[in-house]
Amino acid sequence: MTINLNTQIQKAFSRLEDLSQCDIPSHELTSKLLSELNSALHELQTTAVELLEQNEEMAASRQTLEEERCRYQELFDFAPDAYLVTDLEGIIIDANSAAAILFNASKSLLIGEPLAIYVRREEQLDFRTRLAKMKQGTVAQIENWELIMLSRRRTTFPVSITVGKVIASRAGTTELRWLLRNITKRKQMDEENAAQAAELVLANKELAYQKKLAYQNEVNGKLVKELIIANKELAFQNEEKEKRATELVVAKELALISVERLNEVQRLAHLGSWEMDIATGVSFWSDEFFRICGFEPNSFKPTAEIGMTIIHPDDRARTTAEIEKAINELCDYKIEKRIVRPDGSVRYVSSIGEIECDKDNKPISLQGFILDITDRKNNEVELRRIKERLQEAQEFAHLGYWELDIISKKYLWSDELFRIFGFNPQGFVPTLNDFLEIIHSKDKEIILKAIEEPLNICEFDLRIIRQDNETIWIHEKIRYEYDVSGKPVRIYGVVQDITQRKLSELKLKESEEKFKELAENLGEVIWVRQNEHLVYINPAYEKVWGRTCQSLYDNPHSFIDEIHPEDRERIVQAYLGESRTLQGLFEAQYRIIRPDGSIRWIWDRALPICDENGRMIRCVGIADDITKIKDLEEEALKNTMEKEMARLDKLSLVGAVAAGIGHEIRNPMTTVRGYLQLLGSKEEFAKYNAQFSLMIDELDRANSIITEFLSLAKDRVVELSMQSLKEIVENIFPLIQADGVLSDKYIQMELEEVPEIPLDKKEIHQLILNLVLNGSQAMSPAGIMKIKTYMDKDEIVLAVQDDGGGIAPEALGKIGTPFFTTKENGTGLGLAVCYSIVARHNAKIDIETGPTGTTFFVRFKK
Repeated sequence: MTINLNTQIQKAFSRLEDLSQCDIPSHELTSKLLSELNSALHELQTTAVELLEQNEEMAASRQTLEEERCRYQELFDFAPDAYLVTDLEGIIIDANSAAAILFNASKSLLIGEPLAIYVRREEQLDFRTRLAKMKQGTVAQIENWELIMLSRRRTTFPVSITVGKVIASRAGTTELRWLLRNITKRKQMDEENAAQAAELVLANKELAYQKKLAYQNEVNGKLVKELIIANKELAFQNEEKEKRATELVVAKELALISVERLNEVQRLAHLGSWEMDIATGVSFWSDEFFRICGFEPNSFKPTAEIGMTIIHPDDRARTTAEIEKAINELCDYKIEKRIVRPDGSVRYVSSIGEIECDKDNKPISLQGFILDITDRKNNEVELRRIKERLQEAQEFAHLGYWELDIISKKYLWSDELFRIFGFNPQGFVPTLNDFLEIIHSKDKEIILKAIEEPLNICEFDLRIIRQDNETIWIHEKIRYEYDVSGKPVRIYGVVQDITQRKLSELKLKESEEKFKELAENLGEVIWVRQNEHLVYINPAYEKVWGRTCQSLYDNPHSFIDEIHPEDRERIVQAYLGESRTLQGLFEAQYRIIRPDGSIRWIWDRALPICDENGRMIRCVGIADDITKIKDLEEEALKNTMEKEMARLDKLSLVGAVAAGIGHEIRNPMTTVRGYLQLLGSKEEFAKYNAQFSLMIDELDRANSIITEFLSLAKDRVVELSMQSLKEIVENIFPLIQADGVLSDKYIQMELEEVPEIPLDKKEIHQLILNLVLNGSQAMSPAGIMKIKTYMDKDEIVLAVQDDGGGIAPEALGKIGTPFFTTKENGTGLGLAVCYSIVARHNAKIDIETGPTGTTFFVRFKK
């Protein structure tokens, strides 16, 4: 395309040179030259548009890449656990939102601080020792331990830490990645479980002691009876009897203390005991049983029916079935169910029961314990919710997870990984061979090498072939887990579908190669600036500017010194000024001075690329050498000016003649006309009235011609005042419209507001009437004429447009010449007068004509 465009430009210049040597009228030569120039410029503009479209595609690709990066960042920020990146000294480089919440500090405050300041003082030495070992590499690449940390508010909390040493891809430096998890709830649960176990042991001991005391009481009772019988015989045994009685009192007090301790243990463990008589339904509930069910201890006498009413309606049938099974089969039972408290709240409980039988092995009672497990259930729900959110995050990010137990050979894929590979989630139990079979043949060596030569962390891009034969790109990141001997025992990693990113990169690379190939072969200068730096300049610069491209790379502003002094300030303000006038497509024409002293005309167009705040960040431009075009324009302008001067000379000559002989001719004509009217009023000449009227009409016609002559006078006095061209047209429109109605022509106005300028109102009236009359005479009946006023850059334009048959090319160059007319009864002075009026107002007339009509443009300077 570029070679063809250069060839066309050369052919266009050849045609222009051939045309300039042809012996044809100057107006035809100018028209053909302009046509050829317009064609060449149109092709150049088409190329510029294509370059702009390619640039937009490049911007769209970069936006896609930025969106992918934002999704990675969102996945990082939404991770449920705190994640930190530090250097080997423990200085925080990056942190996610969970880390900011954990330490009660914003991310900006965390970044740049040493992690050690958030470690409790008692554990500072251990933390720094471990950090030093990680830095020196004397421990495993990934280490786990627990310690107590501090928040910004100096509150302490236990955390579990997983830390690994990695090589950062962004800078090639070694960094530490920290995964911190708040284990406060887990610690509390461990402590509560330990306390509950200890209390249960104590309760069992107390119960055993209580049974022992009861047995002792029975023994003591027998002894008391024996002492009473023996009292008559052995008086000395009274003292022993009293002692034994005292021991019985102490035993009763100890029993009461044991019951109180048992209740306290149950309260602390949220563990209630119960017993139910199977025959009567009469039940016993411990104090904690009452509290678990939401009642005050011993506020009523419990029964089996009451116990069943507090069970959640959805769990009653299942509970009843378990109890009946235990009674019928004489077995213990364990069930988890829900209870509904009087305030409407729902609690989860775990109930354990056992059957007590009589000597005939018939069940007589059911007894057991009830444990409040609501907190555990809520934790399970929360863990399930976190898992679901993690799965959703993987699905949104197209991020799959896998792990391989090297010892058991057990291989696990997440649901999203199945989808990425084109399978139904959990549709089969995957193996390593399943993965190897779908890898593109050219990329299998990457995976095999990673398995044979394990590293701590490795990542790479590769292709896989899905079940539907679609080839996609994935990015895989792998980590290894080692045993104490350093042998890998587990491999795990993440996989992300990066097909769109890869396609965008390939498309961008292809687009850049096409742009470079096109730019390198263009004859026009292509340049790209990033901020104040030159990014690219094609070799055409050396041909046009006569300087090396390297000189511009070395000093991007050196082009300023080469701009012609008369154009330099204007271009500097446009490109480098504070106003930054590059808003939208900018174009300018200016001159440069080449090293050999020659001057070249440059046509420069630039398109800025702005950020979301409207600040220009990049500018792409194209510059053409239009020196030959400028030379042709100057020559065409010179020919036009010569032609215009010749026409003005003719007008001046006619005006001078009119001014010189107008009065001498009009005076005798007035006398002749008077005598003709006088003779026509006498009876003896009545038969000659028709001839007298004809002669008077011809005299009036001659007088009209002389009046138009006088309008051409060069020294005619012009009375200028500030006038609105729009208002002048509006004032004269009724007269124009009335004349149009008589001649069956339609006159339309399309008037825009224009500034006031110095005008002679009478002459402008005559100008408008002459142009309207000229156009009206060229139109057929029912034709439409339009009168317009508007601004065109710095010019005020009056346009009169008809829908006649247009002006013949051979007549177009003679328009405005006195006595030249294409009408049967025309004098050829109407348009000549218009040109004379326009010249006196320092304006100009342009004409556009064709088979569908003619438009006269009168352009006044503002």
